[in-house]
Amino acid sequence: MSVGLVDAMVDGLCSAGQPHEETAISPYLGDRNSAARPVPIFEAAFKNDMWWSIPEEDSLKIYQQYIQGNNASYVWDWGESRTGSYAPEGEETTYNRYIIDFDKWEQCNLDSGTRRSVRLVFVQGGNATATATGHNDKKRNMDWSV
Repeated sequence: MSVGLVDAMVDGLCSAGQPHEETAISPYLGDRNSAARPVPIFEAAFKNDMWWSIPEEDSLKIYQQYIQGNNASYVWDWGESRTGSYAPEGEETTYNRYIIDFDKWEQCNLDSGTRRSVRLVFVQGGNATATATGHNDKKRNMDWSV
């Protein structure tokens, strides 16, 4: 995923709006590598009152734009899992392109126009990246001793 500044309207679908007034306070006080530090995670609304969490590394890039008072854009690569909405000159890709408008707290797909609410949550350091998803093909030998 790549994250960058957005300063224009794309294909008339999504307005970047104006940079928002800075209201964020950086949670990075002290040792950045500390397991106790709060980690900013951006989430996009999904059906059935669920939220899709943008991975930690990518959320940090978006958060940098947010605390600087900018909207953020990013490209999501679906890899082999599905076709993306970005289709330059009708060519199929695995990419979706998004802009996050922090004035509206909305994410907009630049190619389909689909809009989703976004939110910013903070999770305790060390808990932001899942290590067990329940989708492992192999059973693990767990050590339950304390």
